[in-house]
Amino acid sequence: MKLYFPLVLLFLMILHSCSMESKKTYISKFDEFVSKTSSNCKDFNEKDWAKADSTFALLENDNLKKWANGLTPDESKHINELKGKYYALKVKAGIKGIKKGLNDLIEQSESFVKELGLDSTFNK
Repeated sequence: MKLYFPLVLLFLMILHSCSMESKKTYISKFDEFVSKTSSNCKDFNEKDWAKADSTFALLENDNLKKWANGLTPDESKHINELKGKYYALKVKAGIKGIKKGLNDLIEQSESFVKELGLDSTFNK
């Protein structure tokens, strides 16, 4: 019985230490997320962006709260740079979406005007 308690205690300590995310792991996950998003965002659709936004919200808000007080100035700067890069990716994707929408509108307008010109009732 005397040996049982220390073994259980040791097991619980190992289990606890394995389940805790370190600050370094958190920053690494944030880095990896932004890097993957940057590499793949050209092919993202709305569903992909919604998933990325959810992940980003977890990293930016929920997980950062655990480490906010313990970040060094360099780590804090790095986290802010990662946030800025993600926001820039979102803005660029939005601009591309607007550009595509404008191109579609121009194509639609051209065919609209062409179709009106073909109608002989407007020419009289």
